[in-house]
Amino acid sequence: MTTNDEQIIDEIIDSYIQLPACGGRQQRQEKTHQEWKRILQRESRNGFGQNSVLVHRAIRTSGKAYLSTKQVFVSTNFVVYTMSTYEEALLLSTWMTTIFYQLICEVTSRDQEGMRKMEVADINTTFIPQLDMISLNTRNRINEIKDEIVFLNLKNPEIRLKYDNDAKYYVYLYKHFANIKAVVHTHSTNTVAWAQAGRSLPVYGTTHANTFYSEVPITRHLTNEEVTESYEWNTGKVIVEAFENQNLDPSAIPTVLVNGHGPFT
Repeated sequence: MTTNDEQIIDEIIDSYIQLPACGGRQQRQEKTHQEWKRILQRESRNGFGQNSVLVHRAIRTSGKAYLSTKQVFVSTNFVVYTMSTYEEALLLSTWMTTIFYQLICEVTSRDQEGMRKMEVADINTTFIPQLDMISLNTRNRINEIKDEIVFLNLKNPEIRLKYDNDAKYYVYLYKHFANIKAVVHTHSTNTVAWAQAGRSLPVYGTTHANTFYSEVPITRHLTNEEVTESYEWNTGKVIVEAFENQNLDPSAIPTVLVNGHGPFT
């Protein structure tokens, strides 16, 4: 605030006071011009340095992380991590835009005011890879494509066809199974054998029964057209189709075998 003309600050405050209420649950409290000015003066002393990564507390909805190369001032709706170098800040911000980080956020987010939000403590417990362990090839690749990144929003997804084909599995399942918190797909030897054989997995004992309330279902085979058109998206489609056709609850039977492929849980 000290670097701005005081008259400009006064005009901004006056304009802000005249704005109508937004209608949300958290209503703006009425304050005088001088009260708002004191708040600005206080907050302007708490700027963050260059190479800061800004994470919105509602990242589960917006799916974005911001990288600032200059000093920045932000509201309490953001958590800010200031890194030592631009390269570290770039690596951290690009990690936070991946579907993997989105899934972590989904698990740790909380319902608040009609949207999914994360508290500072929640974000601080999320997994961050060891940046110094990232290979030079990966660093170079991130630098090449950083300006092409399209943020992945699980609520209204736009698939990054070139880089995130696997995201199509997850997006399709999230769109159709409202209560799931994460999706895991493996090529574990035994379950792949059942999937390759095209057989559902019967209840052979109490260990199975403790986890699943019925046999683990098997999907139908994808058609040649479905494989050619969009293999990953249509894999999600046949999974949902199997549960709907067999009237199964994914919360009660949280695993499925994709015919000729493997397990999804």
